[in-house]
Amino acid sequence: MTKDTKARRARGKTEVTKYLKIRIEQLTLERAKNTNTDTLLILDKSIQELAMVLDLIERKAPLQRP
Repeated sequence: MTKDTKARRARGKTEVTKYLKIRIEQLTLERAKNTNTDTLLILDKSIQELAMVLDLIERKAPLQRP
């Protein structure tokens, strides 16, 4: 693997991490505006799943298949 390839992969990880953090923040703000219980459940689940993916990426933990 070349240095260029490593740099692109590292930059890609940074961009994904940044995207996940922004999207979690957006969904959290959207959740604060809503009162519909069905919408709140959907937003909570989405936020939880994105937070889990972000945690796995930051810890470099492998995804486990069921």
